[in-house]
Amino acid sequence: MAHDVGNGRQNLLDGELCRLAHLFRVTRLDGTVLRVTDHDGTLTFTEGWIDGDTDPFTSENTYSPVDGWDASNERAEAAMKRSNIEFRGAIGGSIVTTADLQAGLWHDAAVDEVIVDWMYPWLGPIRWKHYRLTDFRFDGDVWMAQCENRMGELHRKVGKVFSKTCWHGFGDARCGINASASNTTMFSSTVTAVTTNADFRFEGTGGHTPEDQADDFFKVGHLTWTSGNNKGRSYPVYQSYQKTGSDPGTSDDARLVLQYPTAATIQVGDGFTVYAGCDRTLAECSTKWSNLVNFGGFPQIPGTSAVAKTGEEVAG
Repeated sequence: MAHDVGNGRQNLLDGELCRLAHLFRVTRLDGTVLRVTDHDGTLTFTEGWIDGDTDPFTSENTYSPVDGWDASNERAEAAMKRSNIEFRGAIGGSIVTTADLQAGLWHDAAVDEVIVDWMYPWLGPIRWKHYRLTDFRFDGDVWMAQCENRMGELHRKVGKVFSKTCWHGFGDARCGINASASNTTMFSSTVTAVTTNADFRFEGTGGHTPEDQADDFFKVGHLTWTSGNNKGRSYPVYQSYQKTGSDPGTSDDARLVLQYPTAATIQVGDGFTVYAGCDRTLAECSTKWSNLVNFGGFPQIPGTSAVAKTGEEVAG
């Protein structure tokens, strides 16, 4: 009886491929570590294989299957070119929540991908790759995360940027302003009235006077909640109004408007620390901060209108 050796070898190969499972370890910047797998059951893996521990069997952890988590095919190129992989899933599960997204907890998270034989995961990784989360998008129902390998970091632009606005980070060594100066650029505050989760009244606490600062003093700044349902989370400020400024509201208290609503409900009495902002323009650096000597922009650079400008006829 004839025997097809080629088909037998292919069947064996297909069987071995069916035993491959992907493990994903996600480490967010706040220190939270999440472990998931595309296998249909939990897998135990000793992470010493990828952490470089002296004994690779001393860091055993469990990876769990999670619904609503899907990884795309990896895109890779030869030489020193970057490779990437995309993850997507549903918001509201045990992995990605709306509150975490709004708080920016997934920004720049590290992702370790390990391929193992699910029957013998203790043998170690068949392949291991490290990614950095470079882009995170969500539309309210579905999230998508774009990850790049370490080659992507070598492709990032490094150096000075020439632009009309200042390229310094507000409060860094090149800027020179102390962005955390108590009662000068940083103010302890409390909520006195709530309109929405992005619009509320406030006043200073502990001798701080944020309500006396000029309109939009905190614009493009941020606040960090120190108590209440949103404790520990930070949000960017869209507008701010002085206690006796141009705010058309009926309350005498100062007002803050956030760029987007908070994840949890704001309540009267919630405490927060609000930080001043800078729009990086020459006018703001000069008038608001008296810091023109450290201005890092080049307002003399011609814009696109100057490039497209044509000649004019002059009467003789």
